[in-house]
Amino acid sequence: SEEEEEDDDAVEDVSEEGEDEGEVGQFGFAEAEKFAEEEEYDEDDDAEEKEEEAESGSPSAAPAHDAMEDSDVSEDEEEQKTGSGKKSARQKARERREREKETREVELANASGDWKRNPRGPDDFERLVLMSCSASSSTSDMPSASEVWIQYMGYWMQMAEVQRARECAERGIKQRLGFRDEQDRLNLWIAYLNLEAHICVEGGRKKEALKRVEDLFKRAASYNNAKKVHMAMCDVWSRAGADDLTLEVYKRTAEKFGHSKKVWMKYLEFLYSTGKLSEARQNCLPRALRLTDKRKHSLIATRAAKLEYKYGTVERGKTIFESLLASQPKRLDIWSVYLDEHINANKEDPDAVRSVFDRAVTLKLKPAKMKFFFKRWVNFEQSYGDAEHLDLVKEKAREYVMALEKSRRADDIGEEED
Repeated sequence: SEEEEEDDDAVEDVSEEGEDEGEVGQFGFAEAEKFAEEEEYDEDDDAEEKEEEAESGSPSAAPAHDAMEDSDVSEDEEEQKTGSGKKSARQKARERREREKETREVELANASGDWKRNPRGPDDFERLVLMSCSASSSTSDMPSASEVWIQYMGYWMQMAEVQRARECAERGIKQRLGFRDEQDRLNLWIAYLNLEAHICVEGGRKKEALKRVEDLFKRAASYNNAKKVHMAMCDVWSRAGADDLTLEVYKRTAEKFGHSKKVWMKYLEFLYSTGKLSEARQNCLPRALRLTDKRKHSLIATRAAKLEYKYGTVERGKTIFESLLASQPKRLDIWSVYLDEHINANKEDPDAVRSVFDRAVTLKLKPAKMKFFFKRWVNFEQSYGDAEHLDLVKEKAREYVMALEKSRRADDIGEEED
């Protein structure tokens, strides 16, 4: 297969590099080759030692005690004896052992596939890039194409190589093969935007840097889903801490995609979370309800009510929920969100929550929906109420069940008489 051929090529490359540097062996270090190399090396060392002895004027055969003394001589002294720039036999042997150790580590990493999970340098990343081009989907051993390129960009940023990180991003977005879907490709564009926005903010938001981000943003919007890119750009500036630029992009996005409830809901969340409450209440929410379809209004208003509970005031949030339920009293999804928010905001004031439950259980709804309210009320009293109110709720539930059974019997009698 293509992956096996690429792995074989990579192994041959490693082997060729080892041969160029005088390294020993292939995978496993074949014993015959290893011993042959060592014997050749020993002969070379003997010849070099004889030459050194001839130069120093010492005899080739030294006494035993002289050999013991020589073994204690430091490597620096040996280097001085043999002259500057010329390595001793001991230094050469040590360097050879280090090269062998590095080669073994590389071979073991290649054999175990660790380089896929933990790439350590450009060579590993380049191999991952080649493999990602032929992979149809990501696995535990093979990440997606966007993940490979994003990790590669991160590697260069850790090395403070900004230009190389940019070049890496450019190569990635121009790659045509290997991406699982459009979202996978979009992830790489977003990472590139994050990179440029980070550089821009860290560099003092210079005019050239802002223009670079804007140009990249336009390119991304032209090659991908424009709405997704606009919403992603809002998140990019927000993560970079540039709230003014985030607000500017939100305004442009709302102008261009005013029909989208997702755009308005994210816009509202940004305004509330950054303390721009008047802008959210007086401008953003009315515009959202005016420009979107009526069927989307309940979702937008529900989000606004939740944001009021979280960032604004409880009374405003309650008012929005009450107005929604006045026109749609049977919407259990709205009731559920309303109860969740109201309970979280009034844990110290159970009576405020009980008033909402009292109104809910008087509605003329189907038994299954009424069961929902009684069950929620019982859970509330068990968590935040007391035994007395819990008994009252259970009594209300029994009364409802008895009234329901009475009504059913009356209906059955009426049918029999008919």
